[in-house]
Amino acid sequence: MPWIRELNVFLPPLGGLALVALEYMRDQSLDRIQRRTMLWIAGFAALAIFCELFSAVYSGIPGGLAYDIVYSANFFFFFFQLLAFSGIPVFFDYYVNQDVRRVKGLVVVLGVISVANLFALTGNIYGEFYFYVSPENIYTCGHIHPIRVLFSFSPLVVMAGGWLLARKQIGSYRFWLCAFFVIPSIVCAIMDLVIEGSRLLWPCFCLTLFFAHLFMVKADYSRDGLTGLYNRRRCNEFFAELARGQRRKAYLFLMIDMDDFKRINDAHGHTQGDKALKDVEKKKKKS
Repeated sequence: MPWIRELNVFLPPLGGLALVALEYMRDQSLDRIQRRTMLWIAGFAALAIFCELFSAVYSGIPGGLAYDIVYSANFFFFFFQLLAFSGIPVFFDYYVNQDVRRVKGLVVVLGVISVANLFALTGNIYGEFYFYVSPENIYTCGHIHPIRVLFSFSPLVVMAGGWLLARKQIGSYRFWLCAFFVIPSIVCAIMDLVIEGSRLLWPCFCLTLFFAHLFMVKADYSRDGLTGLYNRRRCNEFFAELARGQRRKAYLFLMIDMDDFKRINDAHGHTQGDKALKDVEKKKKKS
């Protein structure tokens, strides 16, 4: 049964995307932009996987209905795939810079690419330069198929460039943490293009989303964004671990108050107040 065979391939990544989406819908404490971006990625990736599933199931089946399904499935697959990939550099850029204006500018650029891709796909209906469906109802690459590939994977190239340029800004630890978010998707995408029948992209794609959530987003929400110190949320989690008896060592707790901190903000501005907090954090590390 073609449905059963193809579901064995596509159901695991669909389940993974559903788990990611449910976690981001459930956890209201997460940053609003990161939540929306991750739901955007998971939603369009799921739509792309559904399109690829229908294309695979009806490929090679005779009849006009099968032809329409295979063509339409590939048309919308290339459209939704680009939208899903476009969310990745947005998520990455906001994770690194926490700058809403940069995110809006990046969304505009990626939006222009998506609109251009849609126009090209619409033109393909008449010219069949991207792809066409053979008389046997099998997807076949067109004569300028590499341009379609360039469109689809351009967001991953943007993400890789941002990762390399941000090395000094984000520090060594977060740089290599982000590497696992960047490299596997690009490697698996290349393997799917080079190796016929390879379907590594979507499982790897879901794995990187899980990684981003568990080791990038969750880890950052346990630390203060300015100083890098553990925040109140992590403190509460730590006390809960102590209450459950999960930590066997003895601990000493010290509370520090910064005298006249409000005067610094009032007299010199919040920028100097932030600098004062960073100076205290540096002295704490030296002591």
